[in-house]
Amino acid sequence: MASALTMCRLIGLFILFSFLIVAVKSDELDYNDDTETEENAEKISNMTYSEEQSNLQYAIFKDYPRKMKPLKNQSIPISVQIHVYVMHYSVNQDEQTITLTGYLYMSWIDEYAVWDPTKYNNIRFTMAKQWELWQPEIKIANSVSGVNQYFEISRRSHATLESISPTRTKVQIYPTFNIKIGCSFDYSAYPLDTQRCILRMYPQGRMDDIELADYYGMRPSMILTWGADDSLKHIDEWQVTKLTNNITYFSQKRFTETRPRTALEKARTWTVFCIYITFERKILDRFFMIMSLPCFVISSFNILSFLAPKPEHGLMITIANLFIQVIFLQDFLKELPPSSGEPPAIVTFTDALLVMTLLAMVVHLANKKFLLSKKKLPQQYSIYISQSIEGIKNRTLSQRSASQENIEQGAVENTEAEKSTEVPEYSVGIVVMVTFCAAYTLTTLVLITFYLF
Repeated sequence: MASALTMCRLIGLFILFSFLIVAVKSDELDYNDDTETEENAEKISNMTYSEEQSNLQYAIFKDYPRKMKPLKNQSIPISVQIHVYVMHYSVNQDEQTITLTGYLYMSWIDEYAVWDPTKYNNIRFTMAKQWELWQPEIKIANSVSGVNQYFEISRRSHATLESISPTRTKVQIYPTFNIKIGCSFDYSAYPLDTQRCILRMYPQGRMDDIELADYYGMRPSMILTWGADDSLKHIDEWQVTKLTNNITYFSQKRFTETRPRTALEKARTWTVFCIYITFERKILDRFFMIMSLPCFVISSFNILSFLAPKPEHGLMITIANLFIQVIFLQDFLKELPPSSGEPPAIVTFTDALLVMTLLAMVVHLANKKFLLSKKKLPQQYSIYISQSIEGIKNRTLSQRSASQENIEQGAVENTEAEKSTEVPEYSVGIVVMVTFCAAYTLTTLVLITFYLF
């Protein structure tokens, strides 16, 4: 009996002692956990933003496949959104090219450069170098340097990474570009000509691998200056009037706006991002001073040469006028754009004016010969001219008369005067001079109307 009681007491003491040991150990663990938590909190609070970003980027790019399309499912194409900011342009009408400078905004979803923001102090944005990420290889189809040019689009910009979810990241890059493209200019409407150029960009991969899309349907932006003149679109003598874009598809050596439907069609089709630039010339003031006004002056001198009292004077005027035309032709050649197609109207007018000046010189030489020979017109031509002159006079008098009686009386008197007056004789030189003066004036007015207006 005593031994059983002793045994129960020993078991009770053992249980009590075990409970005390467990309680002490638990207090020590709680104290250690609190100490570690405080130390971690202090460590996080003392960590700089640069260290956080460095740790994050190390975790992102430690095993990042830079040469692989950043999608888990490699069988679907990646969509790259594009927007173009044009900061400057330069038109070379001699080479028929336009140089564009600006920023090319591109955005896509990356499924490899991902992170959980909750594990990195809720950081949702980070920056990276462009070459550290996968990026689309963009080519310029109509570049004057060729489609394989490497330096037209910069590869040294930075990329912005935005964590959308722990498995998806939005990548945005803003590389600069300096692209020179060839155009086909038409100068037939100079100086009111309007030109149109197309910039075609396409990815190296076909549609089954990568697709280009315009950024939320936005049109390209053009910002040539900042401040109050941010709407300026005018550089030198050119002004951009329209800037649009669309997506076309290139397959089997032709462009189309119809999207391919089957997988086979997509496997041999490229998406082409096209930017259409429409610009017009603004030089009316300079055109009038350098080209139109000299043409008016030269035409007036040619007409005045027929009104000179002697053919020698008219000949000297036309010779001086010819020298003036040759002098102004130098300025014409500097201002006129090179044209392989239909020439501008001012060129046709200038050519016609030069021919008419030479013709006026020939007329004055011939008229000099007629005056020296004192040759008269045949009598039938003199009668016809006299009757025409009298008819003009009678028509003028009839319009000014106030009553029908005066008209009839004047007609009778004119008839009697015609019968009693002898037919005058007209010199061939004077008739030729008057005829050519009228014809030249009429031709000049017609040319000015059709070619300068």
